[in-house]
Amino acid sequence: MIASLDDDSWENWVNGTGTNTAADIDTVIAAIEAQLDLAQTARETYIAGVLERRKARLADIHEDNVLKSAAPFEYQQDLLNEEVEDVEAAKANALDDQDKAYLDLQERIQDYYDDRVEALNLELQKVERIIRRALQEGKAVDDVVYGMRLDWLAGIFFAGTEAIYDSEVYDKKDAFGTEFDVFTYDIGHGKGHGHRDQRGSGYGKQETGYVVGNGGDSGSRRYTRPEPTAYEVGQ
Repeated sequence: MIASLDDDSWENWVNGTGTNTAADIDTVIAAIEAQLDLAQTARETYIAGVLERRKARLADIHEDNVLKSAAPFEYQQDLLNEEVEDVEAAKANALDDQDKAYLDLQERIQDYYDDRVEALNLELQKVERIIRRALQEGKAVDDVVYGMRLDWLAGIFFAGTEAIYDSEVYDKKDAFGTEFDVFTYDIGHGKGHGHRDQRGSGYGKQETGYVVGNGGDSGSRRYTRPEPTAYEVGQ
């Protein structure tokens, strides 16, 4: 809590002359708000840069995974000409699924960014309301700003009726550098076609994500059908 100033202290807190006017107080408030806006803009600019870098990385991963997803299907086409249509259908479904998942990922990361910016703006508005209330209560506004002990306000300093923002004080990289790391990409690789990752007994392990199968008819290696076993309800 910041205590209210007595009358004498209130008259002198700006520049010690005892002659400050309402206009002086408005000047201080305007200066503080201008620096708050700079601090807010710096936060938004930095987090926007983090977002763009993350989007670029996700796009690179997406392009790489498109190739990885298509490769096992194309390999099966070369070996099993009689199953070309089935393999193509499974490939199209897998690529369509990962594209939809990637689009959803893009939408979710953008929604998260929008929410974060909105939250930062709400925090800014709260700080501004506190400053205005401090003025009404006769408190030293600079002390109120310092008393809030908010890390992103650490770079705001006061000198008389001036407020100065030092963008190097607040470590934005530490605060926002990993903001979008929660969004990861693990879609594709030939998964989701209903087959196992390993053949039957005696065939060894299959690492490609696509294996010989017959829709549940085990024991034959002549056919591949890229769909899971059809089970009746209750089985």
